[in-house]
Amino acid sequence: MHKYYSNLYNISTYDMHDDFIKYDLMRFCKTTDPLHPMRAILYEIGKNIIKNYDNFKVPIEQNTKITNFKCILAKDLANKNQLIRHKNSFFEEECTRIDKANFINLSAFKGWYLLGIQMWNYDFKKESEISYIKVKNKTQEIIRGQWSQNAYKTFYNTFLIDENSEILIEDEKSENQTDSQIRKAKKEGCKRVFYSDIIGIFLCDSFALEDLKKLKKQFSKEQKELMFKVNLLPNINYIYNLLNEFSSFYENKLLASKNNDLIKEILNDLNTIRLDFHIENNTNPIEVFSKQDLLIEYPKWFRRDGYFGIKITNKKNDKNYHLQIKSPINSSYELKFRGLAREDKAGKKQKFLINYKNINIDDNNYKDFCVWHDEYKSFKASCKKDEVIDIRFSFETYKFSYEEIKDLLKNVYLCEDKNTIDLIYAYVNTKF
Repeated sequence: MHKYYSNLYNISTYDMHDDFIKYDLMRFCKTTDPLHPMRAILYEIGKNIIKNYDNFKVPIEQNTKITNFKCILAKDLANKNQLIRHKNSFFEEECTRIDKANFINLSAFKGWYLLGIQMWNYDFKKESEISYIKVKNKTQEIIRGQWSQNAYKTFYNTFLIDENSEILIEDEKSENQTDSQIRKAKKEGCKRVFYSDIIGIFLCDSFALEDLKKLKKQFSKEQKELMFKVNLLPNINYIYNLLNEFSSFYENKLLASKNNDLIKEILNDLNTIRLDFHIENNTNPIEVFSKQDLLIEYPKWFRRDGYFGIKITNKKNDKNYHLQIKSPINSSYELKFRGLAREDKAGKKQKFLINYKNINIDDNNYKDFCVWHDEYKSFKASCKKDEVIDIRFSFETYKFSYEEIKDLLKNVYLCEDKNTIDLIYAYVNTKF
């Protein structure tokens, strides 16, 4: 679609993919936004494009006619009276619905490989409802879980369409454990929904299947040859090293400040993690094993009806954690990731935000999230006596705005010193 409009309006385009791989930009950009490049990088690229504007005299025509691939839309997969047009997005997606009574017959595309299915399930309650999509031919049945509103499900060039091929809703009790969304949905008790709205399917022929890498290399080479040799990207390694040096400079400056004790307290609070762990109906002490320096407490307020719960905080500012908790009984547990509980002078809890990352609980990976004390992230599961619950995660200091730092220091620490505010703000926003 982007290439089509580039041709229509005579716009020169440059494929950034190879540069993102070369400079490891995706990992770098994820420090601020896992889905988009950093604004500073886009600004630098835009600035360099403008500086080199005279080099872009002739628009580069983008190849949008690749006969080895097909995109089949809903209108070509179903009768007109079966189409649904969703009035809830910029694109007003046109879909065909599959459910227990309706399926999509793929026999018209016999000999093609199914690469993926695009779905738009607007009515779904995100990550609390899930439908199981099944594709089948003479020899295969593949099931994929779909639990977000807009998703593209990939089939990795393994599904060959034959005269018996269909896309349908799996309405039986599926025991498929290979799909990550199905495993996660089962663990979190998601509700099964027995329909899905299909926008379209993406196909490739056998030539493309055998030669996709060669094809990609060919188009990439042609595009590179057409482009002028202009270095649009800044030196990412230089920037990364500069920011780390900048951060270290401010850290040393902070600790050398006249408000040394206060600053140490503030930095410690901004880097304090907190986990609450409770096992239902448990009256026994809970064992926690970790190589990191952790403070394990059994607070009185956690002893609900005499049951034990533990509060875990960090004593040192390690960034990566691995802890194991041994269950004393057969029961179920709840693990809450929170931030520090600190109040202002009026007794109101303040938002000490923490970014939790790389979360893995018993070999299940979870998305990164940001929490504070009152808005926490909870995980629940069953546990057996003497079973060890394995928990791994890392965290990052939250990048507060200047006004947030100013209010936090004023409300909690009664500090309005501009130099201290500036130093704390610079520290948290340059720390990786």
